[in-house]
Amino acid sequence: MITSKKPVECSEIELADFAALVRAGGEVTKTGFDGRLKRAEALLFLEQDGCLQGIAAVKNPDKKYKEGVFAKAKSTIQSGIFVFELGWVFVLPSSRGGRLSYKLVEAAVSASKGQPIFATSRVDNIAMHKALKAYGFTCHGETYPSSRGQSQLKLFLHSGAQQGAPADAEKRRG
Repeated sequence: MITSKKPVECSEIELADFAALVRAGGEVTKTGFDGRLKRAEALLFLEQDGCLQGIAAVKNPDKKYKEGVFAKAKSTIQSGIFVFELGWVFVLPSSRGGRLSYKLVEAAVSASKGQPIFATSRVDNIAMHKALKAYGFTCHGETYPSSRGQSQLKLFLHSGAQQGAPADAEKRRG
């Protein structure tokens, strides 16, 4: 089950649990994180059997950050078109392999309420790329180095107009 909440609707425990999983992913800078967390459009909590298994967020990125991402990716599309960013997607290692990231991406697209949304993902995170593409994201621009380490990132864009079942939904149902 996935619950979507605005940060102000979350208990202190929920915020702490969410932040702990984001930090466990190791891909966030501590500086300014609490402020970015509280400004998010939606925090998504994926629970199974009463235990938190994964998280994601529909973030409200600031203009300078968006411009930087799109510039680094050498995007030919203006960053201002994109209202939200899908980020902080993390599934516990013990829960991976069950396509839970697909459920989180689907919930994030739904929480974006039809608005254009972008995401970045490490080049080597093939599972996340598949989940993003299944729900209408397309890879755009060039890979670029992450500011948080040795990894390279890809930019993914979603027009916001396409919502609903993923492109491979029929294959997964059969």
